[in-house]
Amino acid sequence: MKPKEIHWEITSGCNLRCQTCLVTAEQAKPDELTTVQSYQALAKILEAGITKVCFTGGEPFNRTDFIGLIQKAAELNLDVEIITNGTLISDDILQRLKPLVKKLGISLDGPTKQTNDAIRGNGSFNKALETLKLCQELGIPVQLYVTVSQQTANCVPKIIKLAKKLGCKEIHFNEITLRGRAAKNGFEQLSPEKKAWLKEIIYQQAGLFSINLQEDETCWANGTSLYLNSAGFIYLCSEIALVNPAEHLGNILANENWLNQIAEIPEPPAECCFGILYGEGLSFIYQTDKPCWANNPTINTLEELYSAFDGLYNGIEESCNGCTDPDCLGYIWLLKEEAEKLADLDVPIVRINDKIHFINSFKNVDGKLDISQRYPVCNQVCAGKMRFCSIHQNRPLVCHMYPIGLETTKEGKTFWVLHLDCKYVQKILTEKLIGELTKQFTNIINRVNPSLVERILSAYKLVDGISKFPDGENKFVILMEANHVQV
Repeated sequence: MKPKEIHWEITSGCNLRCQTCLVTAEQAKPDELTTVQSYQALAKILEAGITKVCFTGGEPFNRTDFIGLIQKAAELNLDVEIITNGTLISDDILQRLKPLVKKLGISLDGPTKQTNDAIRGNGSFNKALETLKLCQELGIPVQLYVTVSQQTANCVPKIIKLAKKLGCKEIHFNEITLRGRAAKNGFEQLSPEKKAWLKEIIYQQAGLFSINLQEDETCWANGTSLYLNSAGFIYLCSEIALVNPAEHLGNILANENWLNQIAEIPEPPAECCFGILYGEGLSFIYQTDKPCWANNPTINTLEELYSAFDGLYNGIEESCNGCTDPDCLGYIWLLKEEAEKLADLDVPIVRINDKIHFINSFKNVDGKLDISQRYPVCNQVCAGKMRFCSIHQNRPLVCHMYPIGLETTKEGKTFWVLHLDCKYVQKILTEKLIGELTKQFTNIINRVNPSLVERILSAYKLVDGISKFPDGENKFVILMEANHVQV
């Protein structure tokens, strides 16, 4: 299939902290594409024959260079659409956007200040309404995006009425997905009865405006519409990017291999974990009881395992800000292939019998390396308070895993554990989310190719055999036993 459109998560940064946010959007991630890289990505999009770009976030206008990116996309004759919370858009910005964008999508989760602001934050309703009214005055086509839960479904008729009053050309309802913040704030998915009622409301609205509706529960991941995350990785859909980030087609800046992969994509499955009821200017995306076909593929490579662990820790960057826990800063052991890769990047490496490998951050005592140090701070750590190191893009497995790691008890058994000194762990313990993280972690480990598991455990055993902690064991909670496997 030839790709026609791409939905681009231009940033994870956001000025709001919506209670239903499934990606826990907060601060921009350290590996997001720079301005120059984003311009290069737009050129790649054009070369691929894609004609439409829909910018999402996070909050796209949280990027200071976003207007320039829109202008560049328009110069390349790409159809530009934007989904925004509408709170960072001034009259001047809208004047500049008018000739550049085909559609502007604004999120609103309630028909009144009370209902919306309880979810999206104080002042968000009035600011979004102000933006919607300005768009109406300027003639900018506007779409309304609404997240619907069991608790807010009864507001739908009033939201539709408000949208029509404000001149919204399209209304898109999305059933809440219980991930990120939505998983911990008491929201519920629609009951079968409420879902049926909501569909009936939409059918009634369609009848009033002579809109023909279709319902579809087949998978659309056929390569015609793509998802691009803020780091430049391409996916067949946003669901795959969220639940299994290792299953990307490649990075848009790296090479053209992703285009070749799209051309070889087979027909998608007959069933999808989402269904859609849609017609001109009206849609409702809801969850089905079908599993996503891409949720549980085997993890065969270190790169795939890196991505899987990265997708496990939503919002960890905020907890890292100002943290003084030394456990994740040093004693960085490596798999052999990681040591070779980092050595090529001029990172100092310690090799012991060519079987045990560390980043060399150890002190030299009487002409010998002291590897018994508890906290030898990694020499690649930057001075910034967010702790984004100089080898962030090439950091090894132990860095992707932390605060999960491997530990051996006094009885000699090895376990996958969660380190308790980490501020992120303390946060999820307080929020009673440890069970969900354990479930997701278990899913990851159970999907790792046995030969890769064996390589990791064998390397850890060698490291553990020469390790000495002068002031006791780490503080941790056991997640599961780490057994060697037959390969």
